[in-house]
Amino acid sequence: MKKLLLSSLAVAALSLASLSASAATFTQTSFPVSVTLTSACKTGAASGTGVDFGTYIAFGSAVGPITGPKFSIDCTRDLTGAPTTAFDTTNGTAAGDGVVAGLNYKLTVTPRVPAVGAGLGTAATAATTGQASGGNGTATNYEFAITGNMPANQAGSATDLTSRNRTLTITF
Repeated sequence: MKKLLLSSLAVAALSLASLSASAATFTQTSFPVSVTLTSACKTGAASGTGVDFGTYIAFGSAVGPITGPKFSIDCTRDLTGAPTTAFDTTNGTAAGDGVVAGLNYKLTVTPRVPAVGAGLGTAATAATTGQASGGNGTATNYEFAITGNMPANQAGSATDLTSRNRTLTITF
């Protein structure tokens, strides 16, 4: 009885071996993996709240440059060009000229466009995919600083607003 059982087990093992050998053959197929990317930028770090020229004495000296807010944005890597900036035209010109308390001023935006190795971001890699492993790449970081200047010898206006809001638009 023992011999019969062992023989049956040996036949079953040989049958499985021949079955797995024939099942090892397979056909490969390829397929595309694609995505449509919509580039974007998001606000990053910011410091400062506005441009404050302080007290201006009529017909006085020029004021500035006054350091205003600094901020950064993180953008999709490899944009076709650096982001551009423009001020609103409700309270001045797109170039940054404006009037407050009857006094002319000029705002300037100074961008720092990243150079190779200094904020261009890194590509995602297939070897280390996923957020937990850090393989999802990093954004390109752009930094901006706003400064203001006010010319000398201005009379001003005692009835004009002493504060105006300005909006900076960044286009990418």
